[in-house]
Amino acid sequence: GVINRFQFVESSNSLGASNNFEQFIAGVAKPFTYGRSTLLLGGDFGRSLGDVPVHRSSAFGGFLNFSGYTQNSILASDWGIARANYYRRFNEVGSALLGLGFFVGGSLEYGTFTNQQSEVEDLTGVFAGSTFIGVDSPLVPIYIGFGAAEQGERSAYFAVGRLSGR
Repeated sequence: GVINRFQFVESSNSLGASNNFEQFIAGVAKPFTYGRSTLLLGGDFGRSLGDVPVHRSSAFGGFLNFSGYTQNSILASDWGIARANYYRRFNEVGSALLGLGFFVGGSLEYGTFTNQQSEVEDLTGVFAGSTFIGVDSPLVPIYIGFGAAEQGERSAYFAVGRLSGR
């Protein structure tokens, strides 16, 4: 099925807020599975109108969330991201109850991040990506990966748990 996300936030001085602004956030992802291979295509979009404070900006960076950049190192009040994630299960060891599934994969991400605040730098039209291997344990998946972005950013990852990709 398709994974959809939509959020609208309104902040108004007339209701006691310290800033007047509106934020629209939307995302969509669609998995395509063929045998042991899965391709997940998706994107995220966010726009802010009004006097948005820095602390209401969204954070990006980290494994499958603009790979190559460190966790939450990109702040944006407005953004657009296109993503393609691929992984392939290549082996299973053990029983169905206590088995381990192994997989390998990668991501390609393209994004533009802009800000209403002049003190936060914009990042426009940048590609990023990652490669990873993982183990689907009976409790949680475990990932080890490497990410890079065209701005020369590089990061290594060790992640535990289900990943949303945003």
